Amino acid sequence: MKEVKSQYNDWPYPEPIHDLKEKISEGFFYDLHLNRFKKIIFPEGKDYTSADVLIAGCGTNQALYYALSYPEMNIFGIDLSKESIAHNQKMIKKYKIKNLKVEQKDIFDLKEKNKYDVIVATGVIHHTKNPKNTIIKLSEFGKDDCAIIIGIYSSYLRYGVYSLQNIFRLLNYNQTIEDLNLVKKFLNGIPDTHPSHRYINASDDLLTDAGVIDTFLHTQDVAFNTVELKDLIEESGLVFQSWFDNVYHYYTQYTLKNIKENQEYYDKIYKRIEGLDFWKQAEIAHNTNFSLGMFNFILRKDKNFEFMWHNMNTINQKTIIEHRPFIRVVEKGNLSLNNGGVIERQISSTSKIKFNLNSKEGILWSSINDSESNTIMDILKRANEFCLSNKIDFEFNLEYAKEFFHKMWKNGFVIFGL
Repeated sequence: MKEVKSQYNDWPYPEPIHDLKEKISEGFFYDLHLNRFKKIIFPEGKDYTSADVLIAGCGTNQALYYALSYPEMNIFGIDLSKESIAHNQKMIKKYKIKNLKVEQKDIFDLKEKNKYDVIVATGVIHHTKNPKNTIIKLSEFGKDDCAIIIGIYSSYLRYGVYSLQNIFRLLNYNQTIEDLNLVKKFLNGIPDTHPSHRYINASDDLLTDAGVIDTFLHTQDVAFNTVELKDLIEESGLVFQSWFDNVYHYYTQYTLKNIKENQEYYDKIYKRIEGLDFWKQAEIAHNTNFSLGMFNFILRKDKNFEFMWHNMNTINQKTIIEHRPFIRVVEKGNLSLNNGGVIERQISSTSKIKFNLNSKEGILWSSINDSESNTIMDILKRANEFCLSNKIDFEFNLEYAKEFFHKMWKNGFVIFGL
């Protein structure tokens, strides 16, 4: 890890934010938001308001963000980079942060056992010599009911990146200013047909020098396809709980085009896919879409959380349902025309997904009240009361609601909880 350590000392990553508190107040946030996605992380409803949180490979800004955003949590960040830790310490002093401690330390040098409620390791494991042993080591730091949030490179979007990395190795490019500028010139000249363009167009990383170095001149990184990821997790002895955002991992409206025009055809495909196991369904989605640069997911120690909510039959009368954050209605419905409206969510800085609801779906969707209790039975009650008061000749039942909300869960529009 000496080369990796040296890289991040010379090129702290991501680029340090010196006014992070102000940016947070203006709406800046990390995608893996601990509070907004509580039930994704702990579907059982564990209260982790004052949790002990380990940020492994915290870089320049991540631990600071969590400490400023969750002042009641106790945050501990470790990183190989002396420069990244120095920036953290500078910001701790500037903002008088009391709930954050940082140290320059390798994951394998940490001695604490069974201490943390939440462990975050995003953008780290694929830079280690042995990703499996790294995950096993991380799990030792967590309590029996801890959640381990992992972000690890996916090979699908990064195929073109690795072809360019190979070119730069052949050219003997190093992490110098001169070679960095040569890389930038090279990137400006690659053909439009090169597979790296999709990554380049979707990545904010390449707006900074440290990001270009991290992407194209890294001394050590590896990406995984679906099967390799499955093997990695199973060999670690941990349990895969769920993806952080399902939309990339199921055969959904985001994965496909022109569903409305080819509904009968797609229904036949869905039927076959539904008969496959969890990983095969994910493999189909990943090989169809090819837009995924990072697998973000949650691991647990308890077998009871394996593939949480993947099977529709695990939804029962007590299941809690919430709108996923950052969803808006972009078109109001007209129930007389079997139009329940159109909803939209931002899934990345460059991508959105829209979902067209029919009238019945629109009524169910509108019956989720995020300020009240939202078991599926509460939602059914509100939906049926709406139909009764508006003289709509339809009565929702549990099976219909389960099918609809499971579909919306796969598309990343709702969150389930126990």
